[in-house]
Amino acid sequence: MVTTPSSDLPLSLDGVPCEGNVIQAARGEVEATLADEWTFGGDYAQIGSFPIDEKTVFGSATQTPDDVTSYATALIGADGYDLIEEPQLEEPCYEPQDGTATANLLVWLCAELLNVPSAGTDNWQLRAWDAASGTVRTICSAEDLNGTRQTPLFDAEVVPVTDGANAYFATNLLSDGTWVPSAICCNLDGTEQPVVIGSGAYPAVVEDGALWAALNDDGRALCTALKHWNGKENRNVFTLDPDNSWGISGVWACGGTRAVALSATDSAQGSYVGVWRGNFETLVCWIATDAPRVIASLNRS
Repeated sequence: MVTTPSSDLPLSLDGVPCEGNVIQAARGEVEATLADEWTFGGDYAQIGSFPIDEKTVFGSATQTPDDVTSYATALIGADGYDLIEEPQLEEPCYEPQDGTATANLLVWLCAELLNVPSAGTDNWQLRAWDAASGTVRTICSAEDLNGTRQTPLFDAEVVPVTDGANAYFATNLLSDGTWVPSAICCNLDGTEQPVVIGSGAYPAVVEDGALWAALNDDGRALCTALKHWNGKENRNVFTLDPDNSWGISGVWACGGTRAVALSATDSAQGSYVGVWRGNFETLVCWIATDAPRVIASLNRS
């Protein structure tokens, strides 16, 4: 591990403490050891999307795996599965993908299944399930937002997150004939229209709303401000120099920890991840990597 001072960073932030150590992340030198907990079988009758806990995986299941339209959303365990919604009998059919979940609440992204490969489009839906009611609700969809099933694929990490009352997501939004990357907020009971938080991406839940990365106002495809949405309005957390070639490429939050990834337009410059305590009062460290983008998660363990 190599540590250098933050004064060597090729970028600067305005609004949060930035002075601290920069830790150079080593490439994967130690091979990970994995052990099977259980298998889904070899016939694709059960397909896992993401784990909920050590005993349950969210995904889809069917008794006729040769029919892709027969799958239904399910909670999968070592001894079988429980369907949480009925099989889809009419087209379009949607495939469960990534999401956020506990044993009592699920929020997930699903995408339309097509017989013919799509040309870079994603007709997605957001759905929610809670153990108390046992019902699945569609809380938002690309077609409802944009009036078309041809919403372009989103060029960023796309995982819906939730605070228990709302889901936060990022997608392309059609505005005055132009597709604009946008962060949105959706009520989980589906009784209210989605709220467009702003033009940007990477929403992350915090105790009093959500953090998200806002696009530069000059129209460049760089997110140069981190903002906090409190349910009514936005405020700046920090900004990057809009004339620089660096932008925000990931935002994560868990408990009292915040992490933000910054990447350059020149992929050869790699990425940096800043880690802060509290509401960005204290910088823990910078993590430097030669990867052009960082895919990560943040948890309490």
